[in-house]
Amino acid sequence: MNSADQYPEFYRPFLWGSLTLSILAGFGLAAHLSSVMALGLVRGDVTIGLIRAHGHVQLLGWIGMLIIGISLYVFPRLQSKAFSNNNLIPVIFKLLLAGVVIFATAKILVPYFTGSTRFVITLVGTAGTFLETLAILLYLYLALGTFTGKPFDRSETKRLLPYFAPVFCGWLVFAVGNAAISFSAFNPVFPHSDPEWHNFLLEIFQRLIITPAIMGFGLKMLPNFLGLRAPLWPVKAVGLTYASGALIYFAAYAANIISAGNIHLIILINAAGLAFMSLGLIWYIWELDALFFRVKPERVSLKIYRSDASSLRGRFGDRGEFGRFELFIIAGFGWALIGAALELLNSVLMISGYPKYIEPVNIRHIFLAGFAAHIVFGVGTRLLPNLIKQSLYSPKLTLMSFVLLFSGTLFRILPGLTAKFGIVLPSWLFGISGTLALSALIIFTVNIVRTPYNN
Repeated sequence: MNSADQYPEFYRPFLWGSLTLSILAGFGLAAHLSSVMALGLVRGDVTIGLIRAHGHVQLLGWIGMLIIGISLYVFPRLQSKAFSNNNLIPVIFKLLLAGVVIFATAKILVPYFTGSTRFVITLVGTAGTFLETLAILLYLYLALGTFTGKPFDRSETKRLLPYFAPVFCGWLVFAVGNAAISFSAFNPVFPHSDPEWHNFLLEIFQRLIITPAIMGFGLKMLPNFLGLRAPLWPVKAVGLTYASGALIYFAAYAANIISAGNIHLIILINAAGLAFMSLGLIWYIWELDALFFRVKPERVSLKIYRSDASSLRGRFGDRGEFGRFELFIIAGFGWALIGAALELLNSVLMISGYPKYIEPVNIRHIFLAGFAAHIVFGVGTRLLPNLIKQSLYSPKLTLMSFVLLFSGTLFRILPGLTAKFGIVLPSWLFGISGTLALSALIIFTVNIVRTPYNN
């Protein structure tokens, strides 16, 4: 059989690259930034450069790299259609890794230089974004190739398309937009420092890549991992609700930036899109049932017929070899529900003519540090050992990692939320939040890496 006709194995460098980048520059910089900000040691452009590098690595180098790596393993099997060229997978990884490292390094170094040196570093950083763009375009070429032709007619694909279509669109917009903003540093007509366009791309990554990717892959994995009921509920309608809300939201968002916020109707349309996205996510959480566990799974009712029933962990169907991984997922969807409810409140206030009550930056961290990070840790703990053909170093470490991540997330989010109600929490809570999250990631990494390879 030709290599092009074979399903690719999981390309491990995506995992190792993601973990390395997140420890050194993603969670690592978060730990540093939360500490210095809590102490009031903010240093202008230097801190801004660190924040940009941290955010870029967290999104593209950590979660983005994992999404790409796992989807390149899942999509051919989901569609029963091999990639046109498996040899492109290592190329995608190398381009993406080089691009993220170059861009993040440039953002950190630029504030320390002036004149021609600063120009050269900025130019090198721009080259990094073009490497990232090329990697993403090659990824889309492979991934979209599995959604063409006869296998595309499968009913399962049609049900999942409202989730994965926004992901593909989000990757395309982010790749092109990120390169364009970087290139605009050399074109005074389009000021690259405009925070609105940077924020637009962050929103794209959160709402069009991370959230629908978790929703789509969750439909395939979580019922099996958590012993949930089969997804016989209106999967497509839920996805269309979220996707249509995202389309409305971002169309109005871009129009609002271009019009400088001078058209009230655009603001109302933006709020309506936000409401539809929030309702779609809340509907998904309720139907998937990975938070409240309302429906008794079939595997529980059949346990009486199994000779090994006493060794199984109830509805989860495992023997504890992954530890309490479900706590990550439950907490993740709990944070998602809180974030969606707050955004629904904001949208109602905007439509009613009032300003947003909860600052978007606080809600963003609810989704990224609360929802996305917990889901990645939970699904990763359950899925990655099978993909790399290894077992966890110690299932007990899973619970330790969860406690640290949840505490770090709580201390990161609570100060911003309680301040809205006049409650000022000690600054040291925010100051240690990044260190707690970094410690959780290190334990998670040790739990996966410190394992003998089983042939």
